[in-house]
Amino acid sequence: MECSPFFRIGLLVLAAMIATPIVSAATVQISGPTVISSPGTYVLTQDIATGQSPAIAIRCSNVVFDGNGHTIDGVDAGGSFGIQVNNGNTPLTGVTVKNVRLTDWYYGLYYKYANGGRIEAVRAQSNQNAGICLAYANDNVLTGCTATGNEQGILLSFDSSRNRIESCTMSSNDDAGLWLASTGRGTNGITYDSTGNRVTGNTATGNGRMGLYVDFSAGNVLSSNTVSGNGDYQIFLDYSSSNRIESNTVSGGTEQGVYLYDADSCTISGNTVSGAGDYGIYISSTTGLTISGNTLTHNGVGGIALNGEATIPADGNRVVSNTIRDNGQHGIFICRSSGNTVTNNLFSNPVNALYGGSCGPSTWSTQAQAGPSIVGGPTLGGNFWGTPSGTGFSETAADANRDGICDRPFAINSGNSDPLPLARTSGTPTAIPTTTSTVSPTPTATLTLSSTPSPTATVTATPPAAQAPFPGAHNLPCTVEAEQFDAGGDGVAYHDYESTNLGTNTALRPGVGVDIDTETGTTNVGYTRDGEYLKYTVDAASVGSFSLALRAANPDPAAKALKVYLDGASAGQVSVGPTGGWSTYQDFPASAPIVFPAGRHVVTIAFEGVGRVNLDRLAFSAAAPTVTTPAPAPTTIAPTTMVTPPLVILPSLTPTATPTARPELQNPTLPALPGATGSPRDSDSNGRYEDVNGNGRTDFGDVTLLFNNLNTVGSTYPVQTFDFNGNTRVDYGDVTVLYGQL
Repeated sequence: MECSPFFRIGLLVLAAMIATPIVSAATVQISGPTVISSPGTYVLTQDIATGQSPAIAIRCSNVVFDGNGHTIDGVDAGGSFGIQVNNGNTPLTGVTVKNVRLTDWYYGLYYKYANGGRIEAVRAQSNQNAGICLAYANDNVLTGCTATGNEQGILLSFDSSRNRIESCTMSSNDDAGLWLASTGRGTNGITYDSTGNRVTGNTATGNGRMGLYVDFSAGNVLSSNTVSGNGDYQIFLDYSSSNRIESNTVSGGTEQGVYLYDADSCTISGNTVSGAGDYGIYISSTTGLTISGNTLTHNGVGGIALNGEATIPADGNRVVSNTIRDNGQHGIFICRSSGNTVTNNLFSNPVNALYGGSCGPSTWSTQAQAGPSIVGGPTLGGNFWGTPSGTGFSETAADANRDGICDRPFAINSGNSDPLPLARTSGTPTAIPTTTSTVSPTPTATLTLSSTPSPTATVTATPPAAQAPFPGAHNLPCTVEAEQFDAGGDGVAYHDYESTNLGTNTALRPGVGVDIDTETGTTNVGYTRDGEYLKYTVDAASVGSFSLALRAANPDPAAKALKVYLDGASAGQVSVGPTGGWSTYQDFPASAPIVFPAGRHVVTIAFEGVGRVNLDRLAFSAAAPTVTTPAPAPTTIAPTTMVTPPLVILPSLTPTATPTARPELQNPTLPALPGATGSPRDSDSNGRYEDVNGNGRTDFGDVTLLFNNLNTVGSTYPVQTFDFNGNTRVDYGDVTVLYGQL
């Protein structure tokens, strides 16, 4: 059949296309400073050391720059760029920079008006300002990057939105690991133009002042980050509303773990905050927050603070379903704050609720409704009020009908009370059962409070869960990790007051109530309280004497005696002395060796009358042989000699003399701060130097200069010159006050 000419032409074109291979644009190799003005892939073939800025300038869209693992090293020149992605005010799209190390620039990597790009495996180190900086840049992904030894690790500034920072490490930067900022305050008020950024799965550690800092920015999510050991604050939100702080692990620092200042309508949920020098979560002049599902432990002063200012209160916040325990002084502090809702929290601190300043009432209970509550009880109502010693209101108040609610309200102060305080979980044993105490009432028995069961009655008990060594047999001599307590459940293999694991390691022993923590590389059993115990099954091949030592941490100044039982009978004790911190462990020997007959035995470590001990492991070693002689009668364990510390007389809290007021400095000649145009000036002669940069006026430059030089100012200049908030030190609060004066 004859084909049409158009069909024959089409066949010829198709054949030509098949015969001709499709060739992509060639990869361009570069070996020195380069301006990239054409799309394509560019690969660096060697290290570059240069004073030329920018060393690599990317001026067009759709570029892939692969550093191929090489270093681009500058000369620490002010205002210089290692790699600059910018074409003036013309937006660029689709630029990828990866696999490169940038050192000794002012900005290591700088994206400006660059959108929809990718920054991958970039290492920015020892740059004067920011290791990686985005300005007016949206929808970019930063992943697998490392920023260390810069002023700021990663800086997002000026209308940078919907960016994702994930799986990055920001460490040992002079100021902040990550700083997310907007254009700030203008003539029309605060401008929140950096929004919708996600910061997830990153590590921010060892930075000079802050781990993650959000400033004048709204609608961002900070989730699943590890933020630890930063100088002052771990996570700090400043003038930043409607942000979410979720599922982060936060620890260390001299100030607060999570600090919010004037940051309304944020959500703080599912975080673990421990070891902060001050508070776990500190809320200042902020309203409309939801603080839920957090675990706040071992913080120096307290768990949560709701603190308002005279003109900006901290009202209308929800504090729900948090575990707040073992903090240094108190659980929650409320000052100049009213109308908050505080329900279904577990409090166990020396003082659980403390008020200061003028406060109105808050809500401490919901209407009773079906649970479970935070302590596993059947009813939701108010809060659980415990103490580290196990003698708190909820631990001692009656709950006659076993509904999980105490039979009387808990008075907090004259204007606040919890009408439905949670009770200790019903049925929780308070004594250690011996190997013979297996009889219990049948589930169908009628409880009669005024009578005692007949001693001749035969009661059939439901068999307890099988007790067995975990994860397998422990043959003496041996070392048993604390978290390897027996299988069998609460009341059989252990006793813990809460039915859920309050620690950070919930995967190791799923479904158990023992509180297992993993911190600073050590897995331990923590949150221990009076009346709790752990059982360990061990096997002895033959009769023998073994010494027991416990590796434990005790943060308190007094020694604590943990009781030891062998097969339900007393076998001595271990005195755990002070170690100086929750994560500082030492080995403590038992008071005497333990004689094990041949066979299987159960060793119980009991916290009787003591708590606040982290237990790492048990070590059983063969004891030195002893001479076989009849034991003296009667067999009595020699009492442990307790050394009573000398009585310390605390000084009266009432001052005996009025402190001498500091003399105000009246316009002395002070040296200029680094980066200033002149010496600081006290233009109104009030002793405070608001004109920090010496340019003859107070403006935003003064705020920035003071912020960038806080460490220098605090150590070099007279404190009162820049102490704008009057707290006798120079800190971020002074920056905030100065900013408010603009």
